Amino acid sequence: MENIDEHKAAPLKRNNLNTKHFPPLLTLLAGLISMIICLSKGSDLKVMLLTMFISMMLFAFVGLAIKMIADNFDMKRSYDDILDDNEEDDDGEIFRK
Repeated sequence: MENIDEHKAAPLKRNNLNTKHFPPLLTLLAGLISMIICLSKGSDLKVMLLTMFISMMLFAFVGLAIKMIADNFDMKRSYDDILDDNEEDDDGEIFRK
């Protein structure tokens, strides 16, 4: 079993969010929506590709902005306070203070 002092010595992550998928997800979603709109309007292939490219580039930058904003949130959490609150009684059952 690891020593609790080792947990305290380890640096905490700034947040626990997994934000690396925001930009590609928003980009693909924008491309899908613009493709559906262009197909329903009956646009030419050249116009549809240009529209999709512009919307995908725009939403890629929006996704990057969202990722940077979400990464800047200070969401540090130390689990030591949760682990220290639990104690065992004589029967070995864990209970809170």
